[in-house]
Amino acid sequence: MRTKYLLIFLLITCSSCKKFLGTKSNQILSTPGNLEDLQLLLDNPTLQNGLNSINTGTDEYYVTYQNWSNLTEVNKNGYNWDPQLNNRGDWSTTYQCVFYANTVLFNLDQIPEKGDAVKRNNIKGAALFIRAHYFYLIAQEFAPQYDPATATTDLGIVLRLDADFNEISSRSTVAQTYQQITSDLEAAAALLTEERPLFKTRPGKAACLALLARVYLQMGNYTKAKEHADACLKMANSLVDYNNLPLTAPYPMGDFNKNIEILYLFNASFATPLNGDETRGRTDSVLYKLFKADDVRKKALFKDNGNGTYTFKGSYTGTKTLFNGLAVDEVYLIRAECYARMNNAVSALEDLNALLQKRWATNKYVNYQNLPADQVLQLVLEERRKELLNRGTRWSDLRRLNKEPKFAITLKRELNGQIYELAPNDLRYTVLIPLEIMRLTDLPQNPR
Repeated sequence: MRTKYLLIFLLITCSSCKKFLGTKSNQILSTPGNLEDLQLLLDNPTLQNGLNSINTGTDEYYVTYQNWSNLTEVNKNGYNWDPQLNNRGDWSTTYQCVFYANTVLFNLDQIPEKGDAVKRNNIKGAALFIRAHYFYLIAQEFAPQYDPATATTDLGIVLRLDADFNEISSRSTVAQTYQQITSDLEAAAALLTEERPLFKTRPGKAACLALLARVYLQMGNYTKAKEHADACLKMANSLVDYNNLPLTAPYPMGDFNKNIEILYLFNASFATPLNGDETRGRTDSVLYKLFKADDVRKKALFKDNGNGTYTFKGSYTGTKTLFNGLAVDEVYLIRAECYARMNNAVSALEDLNALLQKRWATNKYVNYQNLPADQVLQLVLEERRKELLNRGTRWSDLRRLNKEPKFAITLKRELNGQIYELAPNDLRYTVLIPLEIMRLTDLPQNPR
């Protein structure tokens, strides 16, 4: 079994970009023989690692010119939104993970339906979840923001739905992209059990519902987003009381296995400019000042560097590796935003207050009440920015909120006296398809 798994791994990791787009694979060499083989493939650590650029271009941090000069070319260009950013790594790594999921789905159909039906369903559900998750991540980087008015004509991503390398690559529309993501997740939710998975790196039903809520929020479908957030919170609604954290510890969140909020562990483990190193990424000063004195997050999330700057230390991984997974706190904020947008200010504040009571010092938090829905929405969006700091959600939030003039903002960077700006709805919010891929395919490029 181990030998077979190693063969599958080598077959995938040794493939070039060209193989991911057109070369025939040898299915005989990569055919797992039973459910245990497929579970091993799904447990591959590669599937728990996130994208680089999702974090690099946000307004959550800054770096000095000297430290920027020492970054990789990709991170340099991602930081100041270079229009010609060529991020081959994000493209190839994510489609490699899609291939893993498709390999599981293909081979699952070849294994006779006997034995543990629950295990079989969980494997299929997990594979569908993983494929949808990576499709969603790819869409945040290489496809424009979902807009109902243009989604049927805007170019989306390449939807690889099987493990056959002979399939010709073509771009779907944005509408087709999100349709595939949501249909995969709906199917996965019907297959996965409500029981919490043995490991946080495996998705369960609650994680699947949380991801559906996130995707529908990104689409602006607040009814669907609230529906799935509701269903998720009925299964998992416990919040960590930050008053009980060891606030002076290097990484106060501790062992991620014991974190009751985590629904699915997913890391941004690539070398981004902000991975918890005070000599590199520093928390945006305007963002830091949004945290009030009695907000425990001010100590739980940040290390004071002693020179007026602060380093992020609050990752749910319990290390400097950034957590880009799914957690209960995000689901509360999704539902609160949906309530506010549906003019249900009372319910929105109930969710917001439930979260903040666990984030402020004991007996210091005073519940928000009797506020109009538009003010509540402003509060919820501000809390998203604070609570989900360095979670990989900010880039997507910027993209969707830029569609609303009252929330649109212009991002700015300063490097060695030069100012860089990213205006709302700028074409650079969609990264170019890598040049290597363009040379090998007939895919239409994103506009510049």
